[in-house]
Amino acid sequence: MPSIKLTCHCGAASQTLDLRLPQSTDGVPLTELTICHCATCRHSTGQLFASYLPLPAGLEPGLDGLRAWSSPSGQSVRYFCTRCGCHVFIQRDTGWSVATGTIVSEPDEFGARFVQHRNVADAGDGGLAPFLKAIDGVELSSDMPMPSSPETQARTPSATDILPASCACKAVSLLISRPDASSLLPHSHFPDLMVAYRDASPANPSDVKWWLCPRSTTDHTEPVDIANATGYLAGTCACQTCRLVSGFEIQSWAFIPEGNIRIRCAAPPAADTATDVSSTEDFQPLATFFSDPLHSQRTGNLGSYASSPGVTRNFCVHCGATIFWRGRHGGPSLIDVSAGLLRAESGARAEAEGWLQWWKGRVSFAEEASLGREGAAARRAIALVKGLEDGMGEDNT
Repeated sequence: MPSIKLTCHCGAASQTLDLRLPQSTDGVPLTELTICHCATCRHSTGQLFASYLPLPAGLEPGLDGLRAWSSPSGQSVRYFCTRCGCHVFIQRDTGWSVATGTIVSEPDEFGARFVQHRNVADAGDGGLAPFLKAIDGVELSSDMPMPSSPETQARTPSATDILPASCACKAVSLLISRPDASSLLPHSHFPDLMVAYRDASPANPSDVKWWLCPRSTTDHTEPVDIANATGYLAGTCACQTCRLVSGFEIQSWAFIPEGNIRIRCAAPPAADTATDVSSTEDFQPLATFFSDPLHSQRTGNLGSYASSPGVTRNFCVHCGATIFWRGRHGGPSLIDVSAGLLRAESGARAEAEGWLQWWKGRVSFAEEASLGREGAAARRAIALVKGLEDGMGEDNT
């Protein structure tokens, strides 16, 4: 019987599931997929959107090693790997679905396709939806009119100007401040987002602070005056590791110095309450948090996973949201913050207030969209990444 194979990054969720999806007779996939931008999908995963493949009725997937998190509305239960944090399944009244980023093998004749954006209004500015207009030549429909990209408002950094962020259950909350002198302290090579590692060296001998914005050009060597900096660079990634650690096709990161991040880890609140930015008493500097050898024992809310040598990824142990990517540094660090956590007033991209500027010249590691995949899963991923790059390219002209 035809089947799909899926896995998380650590392999704990690896399994093969029988596939009884409708079979195409004319080459057009009969299973249609949606890209969801709702607040629960964004904050429970840390991504700017989530996508799931419906499983046949009556199929019971293996849940060993997975933890369940129920949405506040009670309409869904999500399951993620307790070791690496990867979202794997979601259960709704309509049945089970599997996170598309975990699928590594899918028969050609049962290949599903993306056809629609859903809950775009929840993202405020539309998130990545305005950039992902078509996939494989098929225009995506939307349940709401697509927002246009807002113009960035000139802002003057101030000590009280704070961007809150949190996972869905609010066990992990962040406060992000505007760039200041501490934002210049990290030293970092250029990311693959700006310099494709397959083509050139990421070395940064001039110590360009490439994460500071706004940038007037796409020249990655352009320096930014800290006096004029209002925010940080953000971008998208399709690398195999990000995909299998998150469970989804596209990981979105905001590159923020640790000196501009404060963190609070606590038991999830009983009620759905907003992150309080009126007081920072319960928040501590991120550098202090991670330098404390007892931080994991003290909180128990922030999971850690070593995805590769020298790299640690953090996730909420309660709802599974991706929180950070952290490399090994000998001094002040530059932190990759999962952009789906941000709670900017203007919307998911946090552009209008000048908090983020999105790099639109490339999806990082786009060539890895199909790495380790075969069949329809590989082709669908390649088409999605190309559609996103094409859309960002149009917006960047």
